[in-house]
Amino acid sequence: MLLTCLLFASWTMEVVTINTNVTCPSLAIDSSGNPYVLVVYGELLTLFFKVNSNWVCDTFETSASESSPDIAVDKNNTVWTIFRSQIDSTYLIVAYKNTSGWMKDTIDTGVNVDFRSKAIITDRENNPHITYDKHIMLPDERYGFYGYKEVFSWVIDTVPNSLTFGYCCAIDCDSFSQPHISWLRFELFPPAGIFHSHKMGSDWFSQQVEATEYPSLCPTSIRVGLNNLPVIVYENGTGWLNCAYYDGVSWHIDVVDSPGVIGTQKALDIDSLGKTYFVYNNNVAYKENGVWHIEPLPSLNPPLTSSRPGALRVGRDGTIHLTRLAANSDWSHREIHYIYGTTVGTEEEKSQSPPSRQKAERLKLNVTPNIVICAAQIQYIVPEKQRISLTLYDILGRLVAQIAEGVFKPGIYTHNLDASNLSSGIYFLVLEGEKERKTEKLLIVR
Repeated sequence: MLLTCLLFASWTMEVVTINTNVTCPSLAIDSSGNPYVLVVYGELLTLFFKVNSNWVCDTFETSASESSPDIAVDKNNTVWTIFRSQIDSTYLIVAYKNTSGWMKDTIDTGVNVDFRSKAIITDRENNPHITYDKHIMLPDERYGFYGYKEVFSWVIDTVPNSLTFGYCCAIDCDSFSQPHISWLRFELFPPAGIFHSHKMGSDWFSQQVEATEYPSLCPTSIRVGLNNLPVIVYENGTGWLNCAYYDGVSWHIDVVDSPGVIGTQKALDIDSLGKTYFVYNNNVAYKENGVWHIEPLPSLNPPLTSSRPGALRVGRDGTIHLTRLAANSDWSHREIHYIYGTTVGTEEEKSQSPPSRQKAERLKLNVTPNIVICAAQIQYIVPEKQRISLTLYDILGRLVAQIAEGVFKPGIYTHNLDASNLSSGIYFLVLEGEKERKTEKLLIVR
């Protein structure tokens, strides 16, 4: 069920640039909430950012050979981009800007790299991760690739079983710095549909999210939530805009709207409370209490008559940042818009405080995933100051590990469990406070 309501106190819109050849913008936000907008003018790859409230541009590539570069900003505010550059022949490039200026790494000979399908993200340790697809043999025979930078060199993997990866790949990293990739497979190579691939250690695991014979050529967008579980938005090829989320056991799919178009790999984001936002058409969608809400973006002023969605990112303070490409009827006049606003939420949401500030009625314990191969994340909520013990037992009741013990203040706590040295079998995670006890079962497989 769809419900249109006011989610934002107001939108503020700024025109970043006006140009007849500008492409749909990508977007990243630094640790202070400052926006970075990446566009292409013909063959000019240009980064826009703010200095003293004014937009300035930095053209750092004059031979760009594509229309959909991607951008990320790490915690040290280093800007990372991925794009195709054509100098004599075509190359896939990752560029980053440090105190010495722009540096460029050649990742692949990009002649067969799809110009619409590449993405970049940085993890908690500020390391870049990329994904892209590439023709290998026949024109329609593609494979997906994943890369990460190891000290001074790039390591590239072929994503297993990713034949016909094309047109839609997106990437994010979980709290263990492991990649999650969304992609599609066309009907030429069954099973067709939307897929999710996740790397744990040196192993890849893939699942079909939704089966559809004719998935859309529009990009998917993926984000990993606070519990290390992925969320994906995509247009499924039959006119429906879907949001899929994984609960640790199976995928669940919400039909959000029709028609709907996901414009870039950065269309989706999750805020600090775990709430999902994404941009499509000229709207922002947001799910609250099991209901999807739709908020229109600012209307277009003449001569603008149509728009394409750019990217969406949520700042640490909860501000929603967006970009869009707006144009007149024949696309001879184009503008890049940067839009931002702060959520208001419903009355029920306003009456609640963030989990880190409010007192839970009881102890809460959660572990993801419940079927563990190498590692899992343990999260627990302490409602009031008390002595806490977090322990792991095997199926015979023998103590395996004392994970945490001591007097804890109210709040949310997270521990990463390394299960690489544990044998296969059933284990029990026990959280014990002064007034109650919580137990979660784990299955470790090898």
